[in-house]
Amino acid sequence: MYPVPVAQELAFDYVADAAETIQVQLLDALGRPALSAPAVAAHAGTTHISLGAASVAPGAYVLRVITRSGALTQRVTVVR
Repeated sequence: MYPVPVAQELAFDYVADAAETIQVQLLDALGRPALSAPAVAAHAGTTHISLGAASVAPGAYVLRVITRSGALTQRVTVVR
C-alpha cells in the first residue's frame, strides 16, 4: 500500500550483496531534507535501519536511500 504511513519511527530493512555505506534522507514535497541520518554501515545481507520521525511535521515525504549503485525512493506519510 502506498504511501507508507509512519508515526514515531521510520524503520525498514536494507538488503546488500556486500558491505557498503549508505545515506538515508527524508525529503519534503520540495525535495529539501526534512530528516537525515548519519552514514549507515550496511553489512552483507539484511540491515535493519530506523530513524526517529517524531520531530517531523505530519505530511507527505519521500524516503531516499543513496547506495553505491544509485538511489532508492519510497513515498511515506508521517501521521500523528
